[in-house]
Amino acid sequence: MIRVDEQFYKLKIANTIPELTTAKVLFREASDMDEAELLRGAELVASRSESPALPDGEYYTDQLDGCKVILESEEVLGRVKEVYNFGHHDVLVVVEGEKETLIPVVAEFIANVDVKAKIITVKRDRLFWEGE
Repeated sequence: MIRVDEQFYKLKIANTIPELTTAKVLFREASDMDEAELLRGAELVASRSESPALPDGEYYTDQLDGCKVILESEEVLGRVKEVYNFGHHDVLVVVEGEKETLIPVVAEFIANVDVKAKIITVKRDRLFWEGE
């Protein structure tokens, strides 16, 4: 489904074209450029029940929103405010009070992600913490 001006429309995806920070989505119902232009900027939405189940150890990025982020020593770093995707990997925006920390979602930094418990465990890495 897509949302345009607070209205929802059920459309069928014909194709997707990934780009660096976005994706172009081609819908079967938009048969020409004029119709497609009406959908520019629309929000693509799907209910979790329509999303395919993922194997253990994998998750959808929206499942990380609000997760508590801790070090392996159980020291709390904060909670996930946002998840950015810069193409190569996701980056967590973790907030604790006024402090904001960016953490790459890569094996060198992430020890464990438990979406059911809403806890992300981060490895303490010398380069990551340099200057603190």
